[in-house]
Amino acid sequence: MCINGIKCLVFIVFWFHCVQNEETSPKQPEEQDDFEPISIEYLTLINLTDAFDDSYFNYPEIKGLTMENSNFSNASISLFNKFVSLKVLKLKNNNIENFSITWFDESMTKTVELLHIEKQDLLVLTNNTFEKFGSLTTLSLICTGIHTVEENAFNGLKKLSELDMTGNNLKNLTGSTLVPLVNLKILRLMHNNFKSFNAIFGDSILRKLRVLHIESNPTKHMNYMELEKFCPRIKRYKYCIDEPCEKDEDYCRKI
Repeated sequence: MCINGIKCLVFIVFWFHCVQNEETSPKQPEEQDDFEPISIEYLTLINLTDAFDDSYFNYPEIKGLTMENSNFSNASISLFNKFVSLKVLKLKNNNIENFSITWFDESMTKTVELLHIEKQDLLVLTNNTFEKFGSLTTLSLICTGIHTVEENAFNGLKKLSELDMTGNNLKNLTGSTLVPLVNLKILRLMHNNFKSFNAIFGDSILRKLRVLHIESNPTKHMNYMELEKFCPRIKRYKYCIDEPCEKDEDYCRKI
């Protein structure tokens, strides 16, 4: 029952208008879920061969890449240069024919801050090996068979704060090899064949070095009073005290 006839009439007209619109209006398509394209920031590739699917390398936004236990020719290395935003690169226990760090283009290396190479034959670090890695702060070359580091091998590494060359065949770093590492704070040289601080530092004075690890080197004849001459701000160092003070030849096989 309408108390106010005018109000009832308005309501009926409004209801009729709504029903008519529902019947005559075209149906809207059902909303579909929006799927974001896949975004990968860290990629781990294991057991690759030359027959691998190179679609793995179609993600230029990748920030971190680890490749392990892979076996392929040097022709495939060019695929790495697609990663123009890379900050972390780890290569572990790969068999890459005639591998050289200099293969990588600057388009990829200029953003890399951490480079870790383990159980991959390098043998010799030639002059300017790392000149394309201007952003590098951490460099690990572990069990890579290095026996020679040329005097200008570390040129360009002004930002490097940590260097690890554990488990190699090094006897000396002659001359001014370490001079370019003006911001080096941590140096690890365990399981090598260094017999003196002069063999390690040569003409280099590392004023920011705080931590030195030289365990498992033939260090028993080292004069530790000389260390401050090369590292005036050294805070902590570890070396071999008890026999045998020699390189563990099985170290790289065990890790």
